[in-house]
Amino acid sequence: MTLLLRASSFRFRLIPAAALLFAAHTMVAQAPAATKPSASGAATKPSSPAAVPDRASSYYHYGLARLYEDMAVNAGRSDYATQAVEQYKLALDADPNSRLLQDGLADLYFKIGRIREAVTAAQDQVSKDPNDIAAHTLLGKVYLRSLGDMQNAQSGKLGGGCAEYGAAVQRAG
Repeated sequence: MTLLLRASSFRFRLIPAAALLFAAHTMVAQAPAATKPSASGAATKPSSPAAVPDRASSYYHYGLARLYEDMAVNAGRSDYATQAVEQYKLALDADPNSRLLQDGLADLYFKIGRIREAVTAAQDQVSKDPNDIAAHTLLGKVYLRSLGDMQNAQSGKLGGGCAEYGAAVQRAG
């Protein structure tokens, strides 16, 4: 019996670690090349140090943001949600071009009920990258969720939700 309890405890410790490793792999896969070929074919470094994102700091803050997000959603505590938003913002400061971080922040806003910020963040991401499926999907969820309010349903939210889901499906296929 004790061995079974130890094994299940070990499994629950591995799940967050596995999620963080997966996130790191995803962030590295999205990373642009650090060197750019010049006209002569030789690789050159970026012109300014500000152009190179600090991936270590970004990954650290993203990991904390995910932990706080899980605690906020599961425990329903607003202080964890505030910490998660702050950690996402710090991660975005370190790597401002990360699609994963921008989509994650918009999704967090949606989960904690800050719908205006979720829509703004997702629309900003769609304007930067029209092929971002996660941003289109989030906008579709927001628009279709607002159908419960008859005033919003009359203002064309159904058409907006269907258009966003249609854009997501079109880009995915």
